[in-house]
Formats: sequence, C-alpha cells, structure tokens
Amino acid sequence: NAGRKLARYRLKQESRPEEGIEQVGEIDLTPHIASSFTLVGVSMTYDGYLVVAAQKALLTLTRDLSVVDTYLLPEGQILTNSISLDEQSLYVASNSTQPDGKGLMQRIICKGGRFSTAASDGAWQAAYDGGPMAPSIKLGYGTGSTPTLMGFGYDEDKLVVITDGAKRMKLVAFWREDIPADAKASATGDPRIAGVFDITCGLPASTEWIQSEQSVVVGGYDAFVVNNISSGISKVSDKIVGVLAIGPILQGPKGVECVRWNTQTN
Repeated sequence: NAGRKLARYRLKQESRPEEGIEQVGEIDLTPHIASSFTLVGVSMTYDGYLVVAAQKALLTLTRDLSVVDTYLLPEGQILTNSISLDEQSLYVASNSTQPDGKGLMQRIICKGGRFSTAASDGAWQAAYDGGPMAPSIKLGYGTGSTPTLMGFGYDEDKLVVITDGAKRMKLVAFWREDIPADAKASATGDPRIAGVFDITCGLPASTEWIQSEQSVVVGGYDAFVVNNISSGISKVSDKIVGVLAIGPILQGPKGVECVRWNTQTN
C-alpha cells in the first residue's frame, strides 16, 4: 500500500546539506481515505497544515503527520487530480464515477486544520459537464485539470478555472468568493459559474476529441490550454499502448488556445 503512505524527510544536518536527507516519519493513511486506491496530491495550507487529497477523501495533518480532520467526497464522485488553495480554502474538482455524469467543483473552507462545507463560512459547490472516457492520456470522466486560481489581491474578479470532461472540452470559470452583482448569467443557469467557453485549439470542426490532462496555465486574466489527444488515437483500444504509440507510430497531439477573461463585461 505504498500509494497510501505519507513520509516526512529532513536534512541530516541543516548547516551541511551535502550530508543528505533522512526519513523522520511515516503514516499509513489507508484507514482514513474511504478505500481510495491511491493518494493524488499533497499541499500545505497558509496556516501550516498538510492537506492530502485521496481519490475519495481529503485529510488535514499536522507537520508531525497526525491526522486532524477528514472530509469524504460526495457519493458518486472521485478525485483524479490534485487540489488548489488560497488563504482560507481549498478548490477541489472531482469527477463523476459514471460516463457523462456531472463533475463537482467545490470550495471547502479550511482553518486551523478543520474543514467546513457550510455556505455560511463561504463554502460552495457547483456541477460541471463530464463526458465519456477519453481514448488516451486522460483518466476519468471529468476534468483533467487541477483547479487554477485567476485574480488575486486587489484584482477586480476572483475566479477558479478548469477544463471540463466534454469530448471537445470547454473552459469553465467559477466565481471564487461572493458572486458580483454585475455577474452575467451563463448558459448553465448556475450563478456560481462565471463563464463557459468552447475550446477549439484551432482544430477543424470534424475533430472528435479535444481534451487536456494539464492544468490551465493562467497569467493575469489570460488562460492557456493544450490538447493532449492525438488524432487517430481512438483506433487503439489499449490506453498504455496508445500512449507509447504517440510519436513513433501515431502523430502527436496538436492544438493550443489562449482565452482572456474580460473584467469589464464579465
């Protein structure tokens, strides 16, 4: 169960890094992660707690690897990517366990190592589109992206963005905090969703798959995405064989796109 253990290391001598590192702690998280097969990410909150993301659960731990709190994902959701954090919250984009099922973006408040999903504390959740299983690269039926934060400090709009699970993916932006009074309604009907943009990556309309297993790259209010699905890959039935074939046998994937959020028109 090595995929469910967390280890802690440190320098053998802080003043002499050339002496190397040593392991000073380890915890088996198997009893705490709701039968998840593996861990998918580890991060640290602004107030110094470790956050571990497993396929079906989130955990907070102290630096000495003691479990503080646990959050189980909603039934029918699974996590295949890591999580993002700001000063007081986590952003978690899980996938449906069913083909074409809705994924779930959540803001979960985390203070003092304790989780809160209460709306009164600022937590929220919103559904986004899933799709079928991609023929290669990407796992699951939802996003291939770890959520990316857009807008900081005194910036006008605070958003979190992902790509969704549709065969021809869309870029989806969610309001991170309070929904502004001048927010424009998206086609989804969910006020938490700030906007949805169809991604083409410059590829023809006949392209069956445009999907990414990369996080959205954000600079200011620009969002850059790539396509990871090679044309012709759907003819290969085995995902591992298909990945190995890209390059020597199949042409590599093509297509990138940059989308800009307009703070004036929302």
